[in-house]
Amino acid sequence: RTPIFSMLYLTVGITIILLIGDVYSLIRHATYVKLIFGTITSAAVLVLRYTQPDHPRPFRVWLVCPILSVLFGVYLFVIPLTGKDWMMSVIWTVITVVVGIPLYYLCVHKRYRLNLLVRISDKVTHFFGRVLDAEVNIQ
Repeated sequence: RTPIFSMLYLTVGITIILLIGDVYSLIRHATYVKLIFGTITSAAVLVLRYTQPDHPRPFRVWLVCPILSVLFGVYLFVIPLTGKDWMMSVIWTVITVVVGIPLYYLCVHKRYRLNLLVRISDKVTHFFGRVLDAEVNIQ
């Protein structure tokens, strides 16, 4: 499926950030979002290693890697907060995550997504498949 709603969400968000700020605020904002989710992912590796030790894993990492990743992630998130523009970066990061969560459930999550949005996404996928002469296989 084409991630049309994700693409629209990102396009609107990027446009708003560029209209209000500049490209550097966009880079700072994208870095914060990536940093937050990277740190959460590393923390999840640690949690799952101890809560489900016998669960099969597609990959293994040394214990020191996720620990260092979480420590550096927290450090890299806290240090910029001492600067002068930190509040806007944090606000935009929180807005992105908070608005993105309900959009995920409406557009992606199988249990809660709206059938109308699925049909729109399928039509967009088929349209671009025909335009780009690509094989489209929706499951």
